[in-house]
Amino acid sequence: MLLQQKLNTYLEFIESGQLYDRYPRTKGRNVVLQVACKFPLSEQANRFVELASAAIAEAGFRLEIAFPEGVEKAPD
Repeated sequence: MLLQQKLNTYLEFIESGQLYDRYPRTKGRNVVLQVACKFPLSEQANRFVELASAAIAEAGFRLEIAFPEGVEKAPD
């Protein structure tokens, strides 16, 4: 739930125009929300990321999930 709330806050910041007001150089650029994960995602977390990615893409942005070297995207 915490990640969902954060993503919604970020989307509100972007969609309200605050991003472009605060950082004018971002106008006309692609917006990517990147989440850095310390551990592999559970099956439930992977499903959430799929749904969130689709919703964010529908809004015209992109969600990226990043893992440190040596961490797999999903558990074995």
